[in-house]
Amino acid sequence: MNRHRLVSLGTLTAAVALITRQAGFLHLDFYLFGLDLRIPMVLLAFLLAGFLAGALLKSS
Repeated sequence: MNRHRLVSLGTLTAAVALITRQAGFLHLDFYLFGLDLRIPMVLLAFLLAGFLAGALLKSS
C-alpha cells in the first residue's frame, strides 16, 4: 500500500469516525431475518472510508 493511499484512508476513517461519534451514533442496529445485528460505527466508518479512498484514488 503506497503512502498516498494510506494517508487518504487514515484521513477519511478519522473524519467519518469523528462525525459519527459527535452525532452520538455508537452502534448501528439492523433487524435482518429475525436476527438483531449491532454493528459498531467504527467498523462501518472504516469500511466507508476504505470505499471512498479507493474511489478517490481510482479516479485520479
